[in-house]
Amino acid sequence: MVVNPAPGLRPARVMGGMMFVKARIRPIRALVVAGAAVLMLAMSGAVTAAGASQTATGSTLTAPAGCSLGALCFWQDINEANITHGELQGTNSSWYVFPHQACPSGTWANCASSIFNNGRHCTARVWYYAGFGGPHLDIPRGYGYHDLQNVPLGGGYYGSWDNNIEANSWVNCG
Repeated sequence: MVVNPAPGLRPARVMGGMMFVKARIRPIRALVVAGAAVLMLAMSGAVTAAGASQTATGSTLTAPAGCSLGALCFWQDINEANITHGELQGTNSSWYVFPHQACPSGTWANCASSIFNNGRHCTARVWYYAGFGGPHLDIPRGYGYHDLQNVPLGGGYYGSWDNNIEANSWVNCG
């Protein structure tokens, strides 16, 4: 079924009770919208750079305490709140092989609530499924997420990245 759109919009299609609308956006307007989205994300504190990471008590100029240079570091709790954390430096097709008794599975798989890429050269890529399947999340070097509950999965999946990481790899090295 096609629904007549508002001015400036293309016809909408209704599929399974959901309406899909494609907007006609001029390139400059798209750039402004994209810039505003990035600004809103940065202001929310969801993604932070090492030089400007926000915490409940202020800001820090370095990676979270204990996160080794060259590592992808992750914590069971939000805001890097637990002293015990995991860190990996290579590509790992399954986090089920890394024990962590405090997690429900007894491993780090599906147990990270905050994460930081303290890598030397690459963007860290985390995966929803072991074996590098499902959606992935890219985390540039020097960036992290204090609370993965605020990071939607995307790729047609519902929910957040909180407790939903089973593998990691590295991309954009150079």
